[in-house]
Amino acid sequence: MKPRTWNRPLPKRFLLGGEQRFSSDRPQLNQGWIVRQTADKPPFPSVGILPETPGMKFQFYLHFNEHSLPQTDRLNFDSIPILEDFSWDWIEFKNQPLKDLVVRSLYWAPDSEVICGESWINNPTDSQRFITLDLVCLLQSQGAGNQIFLEKIKGRPVLTGSLGDQHLVLFLAGNPGVTEDPFPILQNEISLSPHSEEKVQWICARSDTNNKAQELLKSVLQLDWSGEISRRKVAHQSQVEITTGDPDWDFILALSQKQAQLIYHQISTRENLKTPHGAELTPIQALMLLQSLENQTPEKIIRILDLIFKESIEPELEGRDPDQGLISTILAGELLWQIHQMGFAKKIWSSYLPTAAGWMENWFSPNLDKDGDGIPELTHPWILGLAGSNTAVVLRSASSFLPYPYLESPGLGALLYNDLCKIDDLAEVAGFLSDFNFLEKRETILNFLQKSWNPEKGEYQNRDSRSHAAINRFNIIDELQPGLNILRVDFPQPARIGIIHHRSTADRLPGDYRVICHGLDWHGNYRIEELSSVNFTWGEKFDLGISEGIYSKLDYCILKGEGQKGKISLVVPSTANKDITQALPFWAGIVPDDQTRDFIENLLLDPNRYWSPYGFCTSPDIGETSIQLLWNLLLGQSLQEHGRSEQAAELIGRWMAVIIPAFKRSGCSFPGYRVNTGEGIGLKDSLESLFPVRFFLQVLGVNFFQDGRLTIAGKNPFPWPVTLKYKGLKIIRESGQTTIIRSGKETLILTDTDLFQINLD
Repeated sequence: MKPRTWNRPLPKRFLLGGEQRFSSDRPQLNQGWIVRQTADKPPFPSVGILPETPGMKFQFYLHFNEHSLPQTDRLNFDSIPILEDFSWDWIEFKNQPLKDLVVRSLYWAPDSEVICGESWINNPTDSQRFITLDLVCLLQSQGAGNQIFLEKIKGRPVLTGSLGDQHLVLFLAGNPGVTEDPFPILQNEISLSPHSEEKVQWICARSDTNNKAQELLKSVLQLDWSGEISRRKVAHQSQVEITTGDPDWDFILALSQKQAQLIYHQISTRENLKTPHGAELTPIQALMLLQSLENQTPEKIIRILDLIFKESIEPELEGRDPDQGLISTILAGELLWQIHQMGFAKKIWSSYLPTAAGWMENWFSPNLDKDGDGIPELTHPWILGLAGSNTAVVLRSASSFLPYPYLESPGLGALLYNDLCKIDDLAEVAGFLSDFNFLEKRETILNFLQKSWNPEKGEYQNRDSRSHAAINRFNIIDELQPGLNILRVDFPQPARIGIIHHRSTADRLPGDYRVICHGLDWHGNYRIEELSSVNFTWGEKFDLGISEGIYSKLDYCILKGEGQKGKISLVVPSTANKDITQALPFWAGIVPDDQTRDFIENLLLDPNRYWSPYGFCTSPDIGETSIQLLWNLLLGQSLQEHGRSEQAAELIGRWMAVIIPAFKRSGCSFPGYRVNTGEGIGLKDSLESLFPVRFFLQVLGVNFFQDGRLTIAGKNPFPWPVTLKYKGLKIIRESGQTTIIRSGKETLILTDTDLFQINLD
């Protein structure tokens, strides 16, 4: 089948990686190259280095000139670089640097520390032309001037420089001349006959020493460039090609598959080289990776699982904050279940079950279930974060939210309940004789989830772990004075006392002070409790603390110490803050069948609650809310499983409505986006930011399985036909029928919605 040509503007920022073939030092996780457009008029492609280092600038590019002709206005012709095709380690594009001069280029990375380029310069005119090609490199280190120098390798000029601990060598093929004013440039003179084309090649290599970088350069010069490029284009055909009614959608779907390959190879490289700390992966990250990673072979799955379940990330709870070390273990059972559902044999995943079960047991240890009631506390909302990126739950500002280490969360409960069920189910599939004894834990969590449902508000609610009550916030006193403060405040419901220390950003440390509370606890006993600033959570503008005791009345407080800088307020902190994780019981299958419709339509799809222009918003009752792809994906999967493919398709459309503009502005993808502005938040171009391609196919009703099966069911819920190309297979999904075209076989036309299955092997 003819390969796709994108014919769209080159992205502002495009990441490339490479295999680890020649270099052997310590690659960083996001090591690679950046192809981006310059800010010049007209723009032209340049190459930068990953990771980008603050205070340092590196950029090189090809610059064309034609001195024999009068200078023309560069803006009087189409000069925007145009993308033709791409994968994770190569990109092909064309641009018009001069009037009636077309340059078609392919940049490729044979190694994670090398990038090469071929450019074909075409003269479509009837005139002989003389073109000057400059290979320009700009390198500035910590504000210094250009740090590029001219050297020679076996008599051939190269440009060299250093950027931090990276040494770079830049090579231009042919017999380049050199100009050194104002800084060194490699230069070729190119004579173009009428209607002719000439090729130029270049290489940039980097390593931790200049000698190693030069050795890399020599290794790449010996490669069969034509064969290398052909190999890449053949490998590219294993990617699922998706054509929808919107070219921007097609691009994002292809880009996610490309980025998944790039990150997978970066992770594999670090693990192969046994770098310090290795390449650790969390189940959350792996779930997002498997949504877009092409050609999911058993070898790739085992490598991913090895990175997750190796001993180095097993939770160590003693002497650590309870939320640290546990983020990795969320959704471990779900990950193994999805790998099983993809059609992988049980020998691939079954050996990891005992570790996943052990992690699950750790959640019920005294460190996380302090009151021993079988319901782990959500000691910090970052436990529900995106693999530690601290972006999953955009909570209220500090004036109305306090870290609440005594919180029982239906979101966390749903995640744990789901994993308990999935591990038990997988144990049965694998034929394990040992029982993980999860039945009692499942029943306890299920009972908690059912009790956390508020039928009047139609939502699941967080509750205090000891009182089991959902607490509404209210102010106790706006500003506490030094010394004795007589309060005599009766609480409307038993609650904890929260302390907020407001200070300026100039005061980096909160100082040493204590608040001593006197009052009646919720059992009617008199209680005296001292809260010290050294145990508070320190923020940029606020320090936050919370009492261990639960009070029904606060008689007075004593403020001691002179370390506070700014006012101190007392509040009753709320457990009733709403966030999207409180809808996860729906994903875990907790919502009764007779309540499902109301839950979907009156909670998830209510524009006054979670349904935003860009998907399910994180916190519906605050002004600065966001969407997070992970939680949207889980809830979108639930919509699909409940036969709501139209709503799932609309959800994908809402994601695209924010992802596409953000990418056009920045050239980056993000794990979350602000609803008010469309601004991306979180770690850009991370695993958590990958668009879930597999979920798109599931909503379309198409599933590819590792064992060679293809299933098609239901209708196409999108407003246009969707065409899929995969390994010689072509599927056209229209509203009323599906056409399956197989090379050398009879074309199939499906008109009903029943499940249809064929074997592709």
